[in-house]
Amino acid sequence: MIIIETKLQCFVCKQTILTDSKKQNEMDPCAVTVFTNADKDIKEQKSQTFFCHYECFRKINNDDSVLYLNSLSTQRELKEENQTIHNSIEEFTQLLYEKADEYGIWLKLMKNNAGEWIKLKDIVNQDSELAKDLDKIENLICEPLLISWLDDYSSKDRSQHYLWKVVIIATESHYEFPVTLLIKLDKDDVR
Repeated sequence: MIIIETKLQCFVCKQTILTDSKKQNEMDPCAVTVFTNADKDIKEQKSQTFFCHYECFRKINNDDSVLYLNSLSTQRELKEENQTIHNSIEEFTQLLYEKADEYGIWLKLMKNNAGEWIKLKDIVNQDSELAKDLDKIENLICEPLLISWLDDYSSKDRSQHYLWKVVIIATESHYEFPVTLLIKLDKDDVR
């Protein structure tokens, strides 16, 4: 097998940009693309890409207020962050499922209309272990968890003594990550 090593030269300092574990900055190498005729249609433009060290570019830019690359997340970081959020919500949901009867959460939820979204915080006892975990989750995702319920018609004839409900937990901006639970309630408790 032939391995071809690519050496990049910084257009600012003219030194080689290290691309392995010896690199000077985790942001290296950087690529700067120059477009000619930037005010015209793309068909009338030419472009050329130059490589540089991140620190060299910072020096020639001379204004960190317009350079916000350090504050941006990479796709990998975003994926890891989303996985952390997903795992945390799953752990919280499991705890909620285990403790909901003890804290009377399902009965409080059923006082609202089916399909009506409310903040989960409004029906969780604020002194409970669950409330502390809920605060951690909401701080992690930077918004409140919402909860709603619907009748589960597919299980209507399962039992004479129980009602089955679908509980949905989501946030306003993350509806693509809802958590759905199937719960059973004693018919005598819900009346």
